[in-house]
Amino acid sequence: MHAPMNHQHKYELVEAELARSEGKDLRAMDCYARSIGAARKNQYIQEEALANEMAARFYLDRGQERAARAHMEEARYLYQTWGALAKVRALERQHASLLDSMVVDARRGEGIINEAGSSGEEALDFLSVLKASQAISGEIDLEKLLSKMITIVVENAGAQKGCLVLEKGGRLVIEAEGNVESSEVKVLRSLTLESHPDHAPASIVHYVLRTRDNVVLNDATRESRFANDPYILNHRPRSVLCKPIIKQGALAGILYLENALTPNAFTPERLEILDILSSQIAVALENASLYQEMKRLNKDLAKAARELEDYSRNLEEKVAQRTQELSARNEELANILQRLNETQTQLITQEKLASLGQLTAGIAHEIKNPLNFVNNFAELSLELIEEMRGHLAKQPSPDDGERRAFEDLLNELEQNSKKINQHGKRADSIVRSMLQHSRGGSSERQQVEINAMLDENLSLAYHGMRAQDPEFNVTIEKDYDPSVGRVTVVPQDVSRVFLNIIANSFYEIRRKRAQGTNDFSPKLSVRTKNLGPVAEVRIRDNGNGIPEHIREKVFSPFFTTKAAGEGTGLGLSLSYDIIVKGHRGELIFETEDGQFTEFIIRLPREV
Repeated sequence: MHAPMNHQHKYELVEAELARSEGKDLRAMDCYARSIGAARKNQYIQEEALANEMAARFYLDRGQERAARAHMEEARYLYQTWGALAKVRALERQHASLLDSMVVDARRGEGIINEAGSSGEEALDFLSVLKASQAISGEIDLEKLLSKMITIVVENAGAQKGCLVLEKGGRLVIEAEGNVESSEVKVLRSLTLESHPDHAPASIVHYVLRTRDNVVLNDATRESRFANDPYILNHRPRSVLCKPIIKQGALAGILYLENALTPNAFTPERLEILDILSSQIAVALENASLYQEMKRLNKDLAKAARELEDYSRNLEEKVAQRTQELSARNEELANILQRLNETQTQLITQEKLASLGQLTAGIAHEIKNPLNFVNNFAELSLELIEEMRGHLAKQPSPDDGERRAFEDLLNELEQNSKKINQHGKRADSIVRSMLQHSRGGSSERQQVEINAMLDENLSLAYHGMRAQDPEFNVTIEKDYDPSVGRVTVVPQDVSRVFLNIIANSFYEIRRKRAQGTNDFSPKLSVRTKNLGPVAEVRIRDNGNGIPEHIREKVFSPFFTTKAAGEGTGLGLSLSYDIIVKGHRGELIFETEDGQFTEFIIRLPREV
C-alpha cells in the first residue's frame, strides 16, 4: 500500500466492517483497534471519531454495553473537539442510554461529571482496556508481544505476578513470566510445568486445561479445592486467577495471575476486562506465532538457497546423482562426489588402456613369430654363404671371370643377409618394447637412463606414424644432455607419457602438412637438460599450436581435438596424472597459435 499514513486507517476500518458483516468478531475487534490507532497516530481526528463510533455500534450489537459506551464517549469527545456539534447532538439523541455518564477527556486525563452525577471509573477502565488492546494488537514480534502482554495483563487485572502457559508437543510449558515488584518479564523460557512446580500451581492449570473454565480463588490458602497443591502450600498466594485463552473454540493458552497480599483482588469487573483482552491476546498470539514461523521458514529457505548454490558449484559435468536433501554436510558430500568422479575416470582409463594393451600384445606376439624366422634364416644364410666360399676355395680354379662373378654374387647375398638380420633385430627390439609397454609392469620404481628411454620411445612413435602414413617425414632434432643420467621412475608409465606426447606432436605436424601450408618444413625437437635434483625433457613441434580458448581443457579427461575415432581424450589426462600425481613432477606446455607447441616434463630424481 502506498502512503500508509494517509490511507491505512481507512483500509483497517473497511476491513473491520467486512469482518463484522461476515461474523468474524475477533478480526473485527482487531481491525477497529488498528484503525483507531492509525488515525490517532496521523492526527485524522474526524476519522478517529468515525472509527470509534463504528466500534461502539459493533460492541452494542454484541451486547457488550460497557465497551460500546467507552467507544461512543470517545467518539462524542472527538466530534466535539473537531467542531461537529450537530453530530454530537445527533449521537446524544440516538444513544442517550450510552451517553448519560461522564464525558471523559482522554487527552487531558480529566473527567467531566454529567447531570446524572455518576463517576467515570468504568469509562476510564474501558479506555485503558482499549489502549491496552491497541498496544497488544500493534505488536507482531512474539518475544516483544509476550513481554508487553504480561505487563499489560498484570497491570489491568491488579495482580502481583502473572505467567502465560502454552501447550507444545503435548506438554504444558511456561513461555512468559512477570512480576510487578521487579518490573522484569522473562519470555520464551519454555519451562515445563511439571519440572518447575515453583512457578505456578500445576493442579489449577491442568483443571483449566480440561474444563476450559475460569478458576477464581478469593483466598487460595483457605479454599479446600486446591489448598493441597505444593505451590499453594509453599507460596501461599491470597487471590488466584487462572483463565483459558480461547480462539474459535480452540485453546490458545492459559493465563495464571496471583496477588499474595489482597484477597478478592480479581473482581467481576476485572474479569470482564480480561475477557475483552483475552480475545485480542488470542489473535495477537496467533499472528505472532505465524510471523515467527514465517521468519523461520524464510531463514530456512535462505539457508537452503545458499546450500543449493554451494552444492551446484561443486558438481562435475559427468556427475549424475539423484536429488538429495540439503543439509549442513553439503560441502562434504560434494567433495565425496568429486572423489568418486575421479575414481570413475581412472577406472575407465585403466579399462581402455588394458584393452589397448591386450590388443598390442596380441599383435606383437603374432609379428614376433615370423620375425624370429626372418632373423634365424638370415643368420643361417650367412653361415651357408661362408660354407659355399669354403667349398669354392677347394674346387679347381675355373675361369677368372666366372669366379669373380660368382664371388660378387656371394658378397651381394652376404650384404643382403646382414641387412635383413640388422633390420630384423631392430624390428625385434621394437616388438619387445611394445610387449613391455602393453604388460604395464608391476609399477615398481627403477633407475633408468632418461636419454635412452626417450630415444627408444621417439623411434617407436616415429615408426608407428610411418606405419599409418608411409609418406610421413619429419626432421628430428635431438639434443640430449649426457649429465642427465639416471632418474627413479616407473618405466612403463613414463614411457607411456613420452609415447603419447610425441605421437600427438606427429599428429599435429601431419595435420598441418595436410592443410597445404606453403613452405612448411615438418620438424620435431627433443631435448633433455640436467637441472640438478630435476631432469627436464622438452618436446617441441612446429604444428598449428593450441588455440587459446581450449588451453585450459588440454589435461581434462575425455577432451580431444581429434576427429571422431582418432582419439579418446584420455592420453594427456593420464600423462598429467602419471607425472604430477604419480611422480610429483611437473607437466606444462608453451604454445603459440599457428606456430608451435612445446611440452615440458620435469621429473625429480628421487620421489
